[in-house]
Amino acid sequence: MLGLSQEAAGRSNLQSGLTIAGGAIGLISLFVGGLPVAFVGLVVGGIALFFAYLYVELVAKAVRMWINRSFFGNHLGQIEPFRSGEEELASLGLVFKGLTVDITWEHVNIRDGLFGEKIVEAVSDPHSASGMMFPPNGKRFNIKVLVPDLGKMRLEFSLYREKSLGGVEKLFSSVYEVNQSETVLEKKSASSIGDNGFAEKKDGFYTISETHSYMSSQLGDSGAELRVKIFNDTSGNVDSAPFRMSW
Repeated sequence: MLGLSQEAAGRSNLQSGLTIAGGAIGLISLFVGGLPVAFVGLVVGGIALFFAYLYVELVAKAVRMWINRSFFGNHLGQIEPFRSGEEELASLGLVFKGLTVDITWEHVNIRDGLFGEKIVEAVSDPHSASGMMFPPNGKRFNIKVLVPDLGKMRLEFSLYREKSLGGVEKLFSSVYEVNQSETVLEKKSASSIGDNGFAEKKDGFYTISETHSYMSSQLGDSGAELRVKIFNDTSGNVDSAPFRMSW
């Protein structure tokens, strides 16, 4: 949805670096100390990224997505805006690492097949295997995570449903790792039955793709939240951010 072609990505490497650097200049004041200074630093950093976005056509996807969810953004798509300045600030760690998260959901019909298998079809699919159109009774989440090769690292992401009376309940979690003895990002664990997630590497980036479907009764009416966390042993940093959806 927010991707660049390979040719465009190659031409935009320098521009993307300048864009991120421009935002970082304003964020330096965050480390001076004091809440007012931190708030001013966040605003200045956001403005720098915002105007870089306006004037640079080919901009890093991570920056574009952060701006869209920030106070300055248009708030397009199914992912909700940040709920606080603290969330905006915390998620900048993912931006500077170049990590992007694209998650969408769609209405589907989930039913049992003739041999007990689960069949999941988009309600608007004119090529239904049964030749019939079924009403929606669930949702399918399509998750794509793009992360640069940062050496030894661990990537975790979990999907939670928000309860109507407050709090959350975990629906699934996935863990991907690159160990010292390995050269690729591999899936180490998952808590979702029938999970079909995988990771592939191309041009110095890993692309993780997963699809998960749930009945409406499992999800409730309050929405869901994807939490992403990355551990990078090279830098020793841990960065995380929430991605919320409502329906």
